[in-house]
Amino acid sequence: MGSKFQKWYRDHGKTLNEKRRERFASDPDYATRVREQRRESDRRAAEAKRQARKLQRPRIPTAYDEAVDSTTGQREKGVFFTISEFAKALGVTPQTVRLWERSEKIERTRYRSTSGYRLYPLEYIEKKADERGTLKSTPVRRLPRGVRQRTRKTASERYCLGSYRLDFRSGEERDEAFFSVGLLCHVLGISTNWHGTLVRKKRLPDTPFKIKGRRAYTLGMIEAAASAQNDHSDWTDLHRATTAAWTDAGYTTATLRGAPDQRAQHERPDPTGPE
Repeated sequence: MGSKFQKWYRDHGKTLNEKRRERFASDPDYATRVREQRRESDRRAAEAKRQARKLQRPRIPTAYDEAVDSTTGQREKGVFFTISEFAKALGVTPQTVRLWERSEKIERTRYRSTSGYRLYPLEYIEKKADERGTLKSTPVRRLPRGVRQRTRKTASERYCLGSYRLDFRSGEERDEAFFSVGLLCHVLGISTNWHGTLVRKKRLPDTPFKIKGRRAYTLGMIEAAASAQNDHSDWTDLHRATTAAWTDAGYTTATLRGAPDQRAQHERPDPTGPE
């Protein structure tokens, strides 16, 4: 039946449509019925789409049960969501959220995932969702064309590598915040290039830890190096004092566990110091 109608429509469909268009233009009652049928058809199609969306399984947003505090490097328990979920709660895009943070319209989150992505606590999202109307109506402070504002970070935020587990030879296991060599150089008042030279010349001990191929230091190691620098003006004595402090704290024999893309560790610091 279908194939016969298709064949007939190919032969007579053009003439039929011309007659319908003429009647639509000349008969007001016919035109009214056609418009009502179109509106009813559109209404049924929209209702079918809504029912289909209801039958679909809702997407459950991914929640994190812990996040790294970039100011301290410590891990905190809670319920955290990504910037995409935060933007959906506010009814804006993630780019808008970043713009608001750069322009200081909202405070910048200090929480990060282990991969370094922004995370927002559930309480903070609920608070900002209640202020959604105020945030959207408040104008963003614009910068002159060609000027890009950089968000000022603290030294610990800039150099934080995250919090990872350390296994000490004594059997103790402890989560420690790790920082890149930049924070050590910032505290000691030297450049990273000069630091590399001092390590090669055995004037500073090298760290036994690496995270993603980068030298990693704990706050205890950095504080020990800074304390040794205050007590000793000679680089030889600084090397010995820093190594002794790291050894007493158990860092030179500890094992780093859970670091992403962990490579071979550095050569252990020489406890005897430079020759």
